[in-house]
Amino acid sequence: MDELSQRSDVNQVINNIKEEVRNPIVSTKRISKSLYDLRTKEEFQHLSDSEFFDIVGETFKMNPDFFMKELYKTFRNKMGKIIGAQKLKEMEKYIIEKICLYKEEQILYECEGNIKQTELLEQKPSGKYKMDSFPLKISVRSGVLFFTNYRIIAQGKLKVSGGESWNLWIWAPKLFVFSGGSKRAESKKTIIDGSIYQELPCYGYQFPIKNHTGLSKSNLLHIIAYSLMIDNRKCTISIKPNPLKREEHMNKIFDILRKDANEVLTLINEVNETEILEKNKRRSILSILKALRKSEEFQHLSDSDYLNIVKETYKLDPEFFMNHIYPKMTSWKFPSFLSVKKELFEILSKEGANIDEVS
Repeated sequence: MDELSQRSDVNQVINNIKEEVRNPIVSTKRISKSLYDLRTKEEFQHLSDSEFFDIVGETFKMNPDFFMKELYKTFRNKMGKIIGAQKLKEMEKYIIEKICLYKEEQILYECEGNIKQTELLEQKPSGKYKMDSFPLKISVRSGVLFFTNYRIIAQGKLKVSGGESWNLWIWAPKLFVFSGGSKRAESKKTIIDGSIYQELPCYGYQFPIKNHTGLSKSNLLHIIAYSLMIDNRKCTISIKPNPLKREEHMNKIFDILRKDANEVLTLINEVNETEILEKNKRRSILSILKALRKSEEFQHLSDSDYLNIVKETYKLDPEFFMNHIYPKMTSWKFPSFLSVKKELFEILSKEGANIDEVS
């Protein structure tokens, strides 16, 4: 078969997929068969990996919602058997990098493993938290986790349990995956960094990392976990890499997820500007400042980093800081804080804080 005929056959397959996607009732079997043929039939063996990956990516782009809801699971399972796990991983990364990443977003690390999101507490308008009787648990298992500077994109087997009316939502810009029909799932909004997440679909399932707190690492359980607020619910996200090179993976992931000084200041500023009860604002800021000296997550920050963060926190609202934050800090007795306590209070005095008056 000459090159022109080969190209014509490939174009015909692509056109068949396009026509099928446009149908009022789309056939998963016909689209899947067209894609499988491109890797199994002899007449398509000239097709390079990147050309095939492009066709899969374009099929996904034609109707991302349909692809993720109806095609992804069976396609991924069967394609893994056809091309092998390593080639499947290459395909997923290729599609993500070419289609799904935003400006200045890049994949920083990847590993095989599991990830789970659990909704634990609901925050009421009063600011108080209520334990969820049927916490919604969303996990992606036996797949690959891609860590970017904005989020975690997971490929793998999806499992959902709990939640009122047994529902499911996967956080994603312009993309929601539903199972069941609870109002809670339907009311989910995109939790993301403003305008940069508005256009592109995501090949896979997304888990947020922006504004996370309480990052921890358990070498005993082989889990890295953190918390964050999604809508008005406090959730935990836990990551468990596969056994091969697990310690190396955990160290790399932990380094990616822990915050630098600028990120901490941004988080404190957002807490300060949020319209929440004064006592909740005080509790949130104090917990951040305490964690900076006690949590493993922030052991990479120097004393000068910490002192600058506290100084900048004071400058956001001096009166609030001196009335609600400073008095609590003076009672802290743990060594990592006491080692900088004198220097900190000297810095605050230079900024205009009346230390003696509050003391």
